[in-house]
Amino acid sequence: MPTFKDLKKTLLRENQPEKIEPKILEKEDNSFEYEEARYMLNLIAKTDFKGQDVQIVYNIALKLQTLIKEIQI
Repeated sequence: MPTFKDLKKTLLRENQPEKIEPKILEKEDNSFEYEEARYMLNLIAKTDFKGQDVQIVYNIALKLQTLIKEIQI
């Protein structure tokens, strides 16, 4: 008859989350196109943000504006 410790070990092993290997992505172009950057900037402009999100969204919007300016040149 299994002991309590043996049962506990078995249960703990069974309840372990399955390890998931990270997927290796093939090289893709993850850069924004001009229209994508403009779309995201417009989407941000139409949304109401509150609290600590305002600073984060402001920084992202600033980066998008810079990106749009660089693409236009």
